[in-house]
Amino acid sequence: MTRVISQADNYHPHLIAPDQGYRHLIEGALSYLWASAEAFVNVAVYAVANEGIRLEIPEGPLTS
Repeated sequence: MTRVISQADNYHPHLIAPDQGYRHLIEGALSYLWASAEAFVNVAVYAVANEGIRLEIPEGPLTS
């Protein structure tokens, strides 16, 4: 609640302390990239797991 009131009063902490502004910018950028990175990791792990399973299952009459 205090943050909302401060923002309504045009109080911007990043203008007073640049460290907080840098942190805010970095957190914002990471939040944009997080979903893409997570999806990429999920696809990569799935592909590696599938390949590992495919190599371990012996080929027989049912898996031709």
